[in-house]
Amino acid sequence: MMMGSGVMNSLTKDYSEKRAREILNIYVTEVTKEYGAYIEVILLVGSLTNGSYVEGPGRDVDQITILKDDAGEVIREKMLNIITEIEKAYNNDIPIARTVYFKSDFGRPLKTNMELNVKNKHLIEIVTELKRIHESGIVLYGKNIISELPIPTLEESIRFDELAREWDRQALKKNPQIEKTLKNLPIRIAVQIIITKAFKHYYYATGKTCSNKHEVANKIAKEVPEYMFLDTLKLAAEFKINPNKEFSEDKVERLIKGCQDMLEWQGGKKVYEVPKINF
Repeated sequence: MMMGSGVMNSLTKDYSEKRAREILNIYVTEVTKEYGAYIEVILLVGSLTNGSYVEGPGRDVDQITILKDDAGEVIREKMLNIITEIEKAYNNDIPIARTVYFKSDFGRPLKTNMELNVKNKHLIEIVTELKRIHESGIVLYGKNIISELPIPTLEESIRFDELAREWDRQALKKNPQIEKTLKNLPIRIAVQIIITKAFKHYYYATGKTCSNKHEVANKIAKEVPEYMFLDTLKLAAEFKINPNKEFSEDKVERLIKGCQDMLEWQGGKKVYEVPKINF
């Protein structure tokens, strides 16, 4: 596989939108050149579709590739290997989402009896990806099949969020380091946890989706004003939008405390419960 000269000094990271789009274009070019006949569609979702991309660590290229069913697992693995090669060639600046599916993965009833392992993680996240496709999906290559893909129901959302929670439990059991990390949360991980949970709370509170990290705080403030962690969410959004800004110790402490309070609240609650203040 031949690629453009994208490598920079290993000590220099380029998180720019220009770099993200460069990596995305290389991915589309390489996989379609090699395996275009097997590809149903390549979709772009997330911040590169809506102008909310902000330069900084923790960014990724949110693509979703859907293969024809006759492609087979060997082709899927080869495409995942291309992702790894591109990331390496481009200094591992911005990772490419490893979301490569078969079209039948989206057929109802959605598969829920998979083993909870790394190989199947993309299947555990399929409801989240479907919501993002319907909210912001843009076709980069292939047939526009967005209207053919199911819109997740409340029941499907609950079931897959339960699977994701069980995945977290098993991961915690297998890797004690995760618990240590949760007790000493890095800022970036705390921000990610807060915003990701807010997406789910917004959905269960309103029945609507929002995967825009810059908009979810505004939407919840307007539509779910009794949200218990609104101040924490607004703070996380501020950190997310300004990844290179120096924040005061007080703000950092409030962010971390708010995230830990969120995780503690989750405790034995059902996945569809929404933290609200009782007025």
